[in-house]
Amino acid sequence: MFLYFAAPCAPEGIYTSLNCDTKSTSVAWEESDGAMWYITTAEGQDGHISLCNTTGTSCEFMDLHCSQTYSLTVTAMDSYCQSISVVIETDPAPCPPQNVHADSVALTASVTWEMSNLTVWYAATAEGSDGHTATCTTSETNCVIPDLHCSQTYSISVLAIGETCSSLQGSSYEIHTASCAPGEIITNVDCTSNKVVASWGRTVGAISYDVTAEGSDGHTHSDNTTDTRYEMLDLHCGQSYNITVTTLRYSRDGISSTSAQIQTAPCIPENLTAELNCDMNTVSFWWDEADGAKLYIVTLRDSQRETTSYNTSDTRAQTQELQCGEYYTISVLATDDICRRPQPAVVNVHAGKTPPHAIS
Repeated sequence: MFLYFAAPCAPEGIYTSLNCDTKSTSVAWEESDGAMWYITTAEGQDGHISLCNTTGTSCEFMDLHCSQTYSLTVTAMDSYCQSISVVIETDPAPCPPQNVHADSVALTASVTWEMSNLTVWYAATAEGSDGHTATCTTSETNCVIPDLHCSQTYSISVLAIGETCSSLQGSSYEIHTASCAPGEIITNVDCTSNKVVASWGRTVGAISYDVTAEGSDGHTHSDNTTDTRYEMLDLHCGQSYNITVTTLRYSRDGISSTSAQIQTAPCIPENLTAELNCDMNTVSFWWDEADGAKLYIVTLRDSQRETTSYNTSDTRAQTQELQCGEYYTISVLATDDICRRPQPAVVNVHAGKTPPHAIS
């Protein structure tokens, strides 16, 4: 008498699920008639193999490689035979993107990384030292994260998002955003020396400041300072200057402050020339227009130090009824709304019936 044993039935109703928290893959099936236990094999595209033997109807694989498609084979077993093996495919979570790199451009981060298999799209996140976060998403391997805060250190990380789960958190890349602009620029002109002093509020994280003054005549003054007060001694007289201050942090990259306008003191009038009318004892005099001047203060002083002054917007004037034989000093001072140049243009004349010697 011979006994014959039928092989177990092939497993049916096989399905897989992916745990996004643990990144483990579970496979389950319906119980097969005649089965005493089951052998489940997971074979990846990279050659990795993982085995699971169970008397139940499910297995959990904790060690499958990320970004690899696996063939799952389920076979029902008894003491003598095995069923036909049933094969299905499953995709674990993507691997974290590698070689993440970021560049800070003003208040954005330009991020790149290597492609990760089984990825549908990527999410790049920047987390700042002040708690601010910003994100960009893409199906490519690069994107730009906008609207970052100034003067912050940001940690850049990239997640690969698959059909079901995202990758684990990969390595991060650190960047430093452009420095914040300093506060309002306050300027002051020393009318005596034509020195301009600019000051501003200190910026958090600032290493130094670039100060630039651009004059209406094309003259430019530029320098770097670690202080929040800066003196400019070589600005041209009678010019309007646009002053900007740029904060420097970890690189020569910053945001210019709001520009401040300053008017330097007027120039000294040049080529002051006097001409004496001997018959009328009057003096006519004229000068070149001075840069930055809005008015001229003309002063006539005799040897007794008695003076007569008046204002004019013209560049020529005339004095009348000078005292015969008296020596006079004529000065012309250029002024604007703020400054009067301390050094006027000066010419000396000698009133008399004989032609005088004019000194200019």
